[in-house]
Amino acid sequence: NQGFNTPNNNKSNNGIKISPENPNVNTASFASSDIRNEARRLQSGGQYKQAISQYMKALDGAGDDAASIHQNIAICYQRIEDNGSAIEHYNAAIKSYKDMIAAGKNVDAANRGIRSCENGIAVCK
Repeated sequence: NQGFNTPNNNKSNNGIKISPENPNVNTASFASSDIRNEARRLQSGGQYKQAISQYMKALDGAGDDAASIHQNIAICYQRIEDNGSAIEHYNAAIKSYKDMIAAGKNVDAANRGIRSCENGIAVCK
C-alpha cells in the first residue's frame, strides 16, 4: 500500500484526507455543488431573494446546468412577484435548453424544461 485511497486507507501520499469535506480536493466542483445545494435549501425554505443570490453565483461556469439554474431563479422571482425578472430568466433557461438540444444533450429533459418555462411565462403574463 503506497498511500493510495483504499477502503482501509483514506489518506493520500501527503496525509491529506480525500473527501468532500477537504477543501484541498477539487474545490471548484465542491464549491459549485455547495452553492447550488444552499440555493435549493433557501428556496425550499421560502427565502427566495437569498436563493436568487446563491443561484446567480452558481451560474458562473455552470455549463449545461445553466438552464435549470435559470429556471430556478425564474421560479424564485415569480414567488416574490417580480414577473419581469422571472420572464427574463425563463427565457434564458429556454435558450440554454435549446443549446442543449442543438448539441444533442439530454434532449427529452431539455424539451420538458422548455415546456415548463413556457408555462411559467404564461402564468407571469
